[in-house]
Amino acid sequence: MDKGIGEKAIKQFLDFHSLHGPNFRDTPRRVEAVYNTLLKMKMPELKTFPLRGKPGMILIKNYIAWSFCPHHLLPVKYTCRVGYIPSKEVLGLSKPARIIDWVCSKLLLQEEMPYAIVQVIDEKLDPKGCGCIIQGEHMCMQMRGIKSPCVSAVSSFMSGVFLISEATRQEFIQL
Repeated sequence: MDKGIGEKAIKQFLDFHSLHGPNFRDTPRRVEAVYNTLLKMKMPELKTFPLRGKPGMILIKNYIAWSFCPHHLLPVKYTCRVGYIPSKEVLGLSKPARIIDWVCSKLLLQEEMPYAIVQVIDEKLDPKGCGCIIQGEHMCMQMRGIKSPCVSAVSSFMSGVFLISEATRQEFIQL
């Protein structure tokens, strides 16, 4: 693929909408850089560590990730919660956040993202259980469509003990 093809396409988009002037001089380069940063992520290396002692729940909460709606290419702000109960190994604490960012770079529907995140952790660790809850603030809903500035959508997926134990599920939700 030609280097700068995105830049050319963005320039054509601006020209089509008669957006010209000094404020738009470097816009194609900047927009291409944003999309390259957010959409060309590689799967993170998921280093694991042996678990010593009794396993408790490991939870990452209030992690903010950014993506774009696959239908409108408008920004989406995701607030994510990911937890798991390890069996033999644990991930480095930053790894669930890196998994979230990688999944966001795929421009999946929000409804698909919790499953994709749990699937990566389940495949890497084979934990006793895993859960993911994602709240999305979609600009396509807030600035167009229903035009509700405070609306958000929530999606979740759980596996293992998170599905079969009400106490584990409630601990995950309430922590």
